Amino acid sequence: NPEFNISDGATIEPPSGSIQDFSMPVHYSVTAEDGTTVRIWKVVVKSPVKTVRRKLNAGWNWISLNIKPADNTINNIFGNLALQDLDYIKSTEYSATFYTSTGWFGDLVSFPKNRALRFKKGTSETLSVTGTEINPEITHIPLVPGWNSIAYLLKKNITLNNAIKSSAIPSGNVVIKGENGSAAYFDGSGWSGEIDTMRVLFGYKLNVEQPGELFYDAGSITKKTSINKYNRQELLGRYRLNPADYIYSSTLIGEVLTTSGSDFIHNGDLLVAYHGNACRGVSEAKYIPGLGRFVFVITYFSNNEDEEIVFKVKTENNANWFPTNYRVKFKPDVINGETDTPVLLLVDETTSVPAGVNPTHLTIHPNPVSDVLKFSAEHIIRRITIFNALGTKIAELLPASKFVSVPVQLLPAGIYNIRVEINNRIIHRKVIKTSN
Repeated sequence: NPEFNISDGATIEPPSGSIQDFSMPVHYSVTAEDGTTVRIWKVVVKSPVKTVRRKLNAGWNWISLNIKPADNTINNIFGNLALQDLDYIKSTEYSATFYTSTGWFGDLVSFPKNRALRFKKGTSETLSVTGTEINPEITHIPLVPGWNSIAYLLKKNITLNNAIKSSAIPSGNVVIKGENGSAAYFDGSGWSGEIDTMRVLFGYKLNVEQPGELFYDAGSITKKTSINKYNRQELLGRYRLNPADYIYSSTLIGEVLTTSGSDFIHNGDLLVAYHGNACRGVSEAKYIPGLGRFVFVITYFSNNEDEEIVFKVKTENNANWFPTNYRVKFKPDVINGETDTPVLLLVDETTSVPAGVNPTHLTIHPNPVSDVLKFSAEHIIRRITIFNALGTKIAELLPASKFVSVPVQLLPAGIYNIRVEINNRIIHRKVIKTSN
C-alpha cells in the first residue's frame, strides 16, 4: 500500500495508500491541478527471493507453499528429492505417481495455487523450495461449505490463534485439520485442539458451514506463545502413533462425564482412541471458557473404512484407564460433535471410578421448564452457572444451600447447559426452556 506525495489539487488513481497486488506491475495515473495533464507511472515491486525447508516423513505428508516459485511444476518443486517408484501426490482433484524410468505420470502437473497437496513418500527427506514471497495481506483463499484445501502463507511458524484472522472465520462449526491433528474454533474462546502452531510448507484442510474467505494475519509474525501442556510430537511418540502411516483421519469434539453427570476431567488428562490394541489418536483436555468446561478435540486415523474405534480416558495423576461408552465405525473426514454441543462420552462409575469421584445425588426439575427451575442435592450447592446453546454464560448464582429455586421465565425458549458445583465437584445437566 504505497503512499505518494502529489501537488495540491492533483489526483492519483489508484488512490495513494490503497492496497495493490504487486505480483505484476501496477500503473498509477496522476492528473495535474489543471485537470487535463496526465502522466502514467509504472511501479514494480521486487519481492525478495527466499528458500524454505521442511522434513518430509516416510509416508503421508501434507504440503503447501508460502512462496511463489519461478516454476511451479511438480517436476521443479520436487526435482531435488530422491524419489522412488510409486511415490504419490494428490490434490483435491488430480494426482500423479512417480516412476524412476519415466518420471511423474498423471494429471497433476503444477502445484495448486494457495492450496495443499498430499504426498506419500517412500523415504524421509528434507524438501527445499525457492521462490519469491507471497503477500498474505492481499491474498485470500475462497471457502465453500465442507472441507477446503488451504495453504499456509505466513513467513514463519505462528500459533493458530494468531495466524488466522478471527474476522475471516465463517459462522457455524469450523474445524481445521493437518497431517498430525485437528483443532476447532470456539466462539468467544478461539481455536482449541491438537494443532497449536501452523507451520511453513505444511498443508491444511478447513471445514466450514458457511462460504467465506480466509485471510492470514501478517502482523502476527512475532507471536509464538504455545498453549498446549504437551508437546504434540512427544505425545504421539509416547503412544507409538505415526500419523504418516495413515491416509485417512476424522475428528471428534467431545466431553467426558461419569454416568451420574460428574465432571472429573482436568488439565493434563488425555483421551485416547484405539482400534484393538493399536493407538489411533491421542489428545489432551482443553478448558473452553465459553463453555465453562473441558473439551477434547481428537483426531483418529485409519487406512480402512468401518474399523471400530473406541475411546478411553487417561487421567494425569492416575495409572488406571477409564473406558467410555463411545465407539464409532471409521469413516474418512467425519466430524463427530460440534463446538457448542460436544459429543458426550460417559465413564461408568459403577465399574471404573476415577480417583476422587463419588456419585452425588442432584435433582433438577421440572424439565422442560417454563417459569421456575428447582435444584435439590445431598450436599451444599456452591455455584450454579447457566449457559445458552452457544456456550455463552448468561447467569451465575452462589446459593450455598441444598435447595435452590431459580426463576427462568424471562429466558428465551431453547436448550440450556447447567453447570452445578457441589462439594468440590462439577455436574452438568441440559435443561429445555419452553415458552411461558
